[in-house]
Amino acid sequence: ADRGPLAEDLLLIVGMNAWRRLGGITTANRRLASSVPSAAGAAAGARRRRVRAWPLALALSGGVATYVWSDEGAQRSIVFWSRMFPIYAHYRATEFLVSRWSPEEQDEAYSKLHRRYSHTVRDLVLQLKGFYTKLAQVCSTRDEFIPKEYMEWCKDMQDQVPPEMTPAQTRALVEQELGRPLSDVFVEWEDVPLGAASIGQVHRARLRDGRRVVVKVMYPDIERRFRADIKTVLDFCELAQPQHVPAFREIERQFLTEFDYASVPEQQQRATKYCEDSP
Repeated sequence: ADRGPLAEDLLLIVGMNAWRRLGGITTANRRLASSVPSAAGAAAGARRRRVRAWPLALALSGGVATYVWSDEGAQRSIVFWSRMFPIYAHYRATEFLVSRWSPEEQDEAYSKLHRRYSHTVRDLVLQLKGFYTKLAQVCSTRDEFIPKEYMEWCKDMQDQVPPEMTPAQTRALVEQELGRPLSDVFVEWEDVPLGAASIGQVHRARLRDGRRVVVKVMYPDIERRFRADIKTVLDFCELAQPQHVPAFREIERQFLTEFDYASVPEQQQRATKYCEDSP
């Protein structure tokens, strides 16, 4: 189709701006970007710009796409928005349509939406795991916080989270952290996790001196994924429910302390001492 010079130059400008934000534009390209005519000038520009605009715009757009698909956080954000935004739009449209209905009719309309989308959201949480699992666990502690159709599977997340790593991956990670074979430290190691959570999983084991222990194994790169996912959810809240943004920022502050496994024994000792000293 003949899109015309205006559309071509606008695409070029968009590509240039995106590439500049990613830090992938050279000094020479900056000069080229600054020389792109304004939209008004482009409308009256010569048709010959078509020859140069499309290849360069496609190259820049390709660079942006390469960045997105090479960054896991960006990929996860795209998955989240592509699933959640249509659901959000349907809820908002329903809110407008039922505004003059009776309370009973409104409840029924929303119940239909809850039944339709609760499993879709559950599947998204199970796919992305990480922070979304933690968020479901937090929601499950307040029965009045979310509709019952969502609460049913959120409660399952308290103790039925599937592990992210296979036994071979877990063993390899533990050996990498220990710097020696697993058999040098443990005489027994249970490959089936005792439990799994949002940032790691727990395994029973027995040390070579006979002591039985549990070993918490943190998922690789989970902190980086958590931070990216929190940013995605905050962006979504600013659009959908801005009143909850302060609460989510507090959740972010608390969650990001959970990655220091080394401090857990000290925290447990303090909690035990506090309980012993209490009447």
